[in-house]
Amino acid sequence: MDNFIFLPVKRNLKKRILVKDILYCKADNTYTEVILCNGDKKIISRTLKDIEQTMNDLEFFRINRSILINIKHIIEVNTSVKPNLTITSGENFYISKSRIKSLIKMPYFLNKE
Repeated sequence: MDNFIFLPVKRNLKKRILVKDILYCKADNTYTEVILCNGDKKIISRTLKDIEQTMNDLEFFRINRSILINIKHIIEVNTSVKPNLTITSGENFYISKSRIKSLIKMPYFLNKE
């Protein structure tokens, strides 16, 4: 069975979202924007840190101060002087230098540098 979470869509309404359908979460002060594969964006009133703790066991990784990425959507990682990654939507994100080492130590990476 697929993992899922419930995200608020209206004041008293929450909708089940499959975790695999989440591309990434983006910090916006005390709010977090959840970006889905179909292009939808959901804004929730929780910090990215709260979301990170909730998604900890669901294959998400914090690549910098403002982005929590779904690892299953990463298609390319550049570990050069300016580390970055590309996801299935074609978007490119900066990876902080302090986080790149943790990312490439994950079991998904076979050719460690």
